[in-house]
Amino acid sequence: MRGGSKWLIVALLALNVAAWGYELLGPEGGGRPVVLAREVGTQDADSGLNPGFLAPRRTCDDLTLELAGAPAGRDTDARESAVRQAPAQYWVWVLDLAADHERYNASRAFDALTRCDDRVVPLLQEALESPDRQQRQLAGSLLRIRGSEATAALLDVTLEALRIDHEWHGGHRTCQHAQNSGHAASFLVRHASKVADRLIENLDSKDPQEGFLSAYVLGRGGVAQSVDRTCAVLVEHLGDNHVRGDAQMGADALHALGALAVPYLVYAETRAD
Repeated sequence: MRGGSKWLIVALLALNVAAWGYELLGPEGGGRPVVLAREVGTQDADSGLNPGFLAPRRTCDDLTLELAGAPAGRDTDARESAVRQAPAQYWVWVLDLAADHERYNASRAFDALTRCDDRVVPLLQEALESPDRQQRQLAGSLLRIRGSEATAALLDVTLEALRIDHEWHGGHRTCQHAQNSGHAASFLVRHASKVADRLIENLDSKDPQEGFLSAYVLGRGGVAQSVDRTCAVLVEHLGDNHVRGDAQMGADALHALGALAVPYLVYAETRAD
């Protein structure tokens, strides 16, 4: 394709998408897709990015996320400024984290995003509020890998990761790199006091993984509140069952509780298997 034709196509795409953004959001919505289209159009092999990832493969559906307005009442000036400065290709990879019909694109995007600089952080923070669970969870995993601050949004997504997700654990795993629930539990141990009330609520969860991992986090985090309920869950998992590795995790959490756990261990010894 000749250079002139290429730029004409890019320009037309930018104008069409900008018009769509203007129609949805007014004057402020029309600028973002223009920047996106222009940046994607100017990237080449010299950019250091894998050419196989360049240029978005979807249009309006994906841009819905990029054009979506911020929730009412939230001060987004600083984040909005940071988001606008991120390279367009980062947007493409973050969008590819969402569940869709295309196999392995989320896995490839996850790998690429682990190598991005700090300009990707605001985009991942935006993705924490995505309605798509896979996108939320992969964004949360990437932020935890980067050692990001434990914001309220990141803690919410990390707590959600304690639940069994059949999309991840049954049949075809969406993205094998995240090791989501275990990584989430390890992260929450360092912030157990901030989310103790919610972890305690989870002890009665009908999801057995969520209940056990919540008890594990409470124990490893040394949370004394409701220690009787925490120990009841942990002691139960010391017994022989079909859950791989739970006895060692339970023992580690009980050890971290120290003297707080002793009465419950003494009682459990009389009825141990």
